[in-house]
Amino acid sequence: MPHRTPYLIAYDISNTRTQARVRRILQGYATGGQQSFFHCWLTQAEYHRLLYILPPQLDPTTDRLHIFRVTEQTETRLLGKAKTALAADAPLLIT
Repeated sequence: MPHRTPYLIAYDISNTRTQARVRRILQGYATGGQQSFFHCWLTQAEYHRLLYILPPQLDPTTDRLHIFRVTEQTETRLLGKAKTALAADAPLLIT
């Protein structure tokens, strides 16, 4: 099984069609998240694929997309209640 690394991906996109396109792409990789924030466990190949397919979807003058790699040294805090993310070894459907 390929090694997967956790990432947090967040975007601020002004155009609703672009938002929908990016959301559909990320939902194929996400194990959890909310409207513009996704928790993804990615292989190196999946990560590089996203780096290839996401930038052409964005308007560089108005849109932002952040990809954060989560490591053991990353300090995280959860405030509030959210859905539990799937385990890293859970099967993923990527279309």
